[in-house]
Amino acid sequence: MNQSQRNQRLESMGHLDLLTGGIVVLTLATALIHLWLGLALGPPGLKPFPLLFSLNALGSLILIVALSLPSLRSIQPHIRWLLICYTGLTILMWVLLAPDRDLPGYVDKALEGVLIVLLVLDHRRSAVYG
Repeated sequence: MNQSQRNQRLESMGHLDLLTGGIVVLTLATALIHLWLGLALGPPGLKPFPLLFSLNALGSLILIVALSLPSLRSIQPHIRWLLICYTGLTILMWVLLAPDRDLPGYVDKALEGVLIVLLVLDHRRSAVYG
């Protein structure tokens, strides 16, 4: 199978390959962790941290859906970079604001680090293969 046939096959599968699957799974995992942590702190209400965790989860979910929609294909490179920056900002805010460094936080940051790497690889792939 030549490269053109592989690209056509990926197109017909809706880009559900290992790299894309990893991006979706890691984004969902980090969103669920943030949602779980936010709920563990109490209802979102006016308390800043539960609300921030919930909004972070929602933002991640919106971005991964936008990245997956075929109708947004023309702006997906921008959405991908937005998700990279969003994830990087999440890591930075954890470093700056987290009162406690605990296992869920470290696991989430590791997942987010891998997510950024996969998103950069996906960007490179899309630049090469269109």
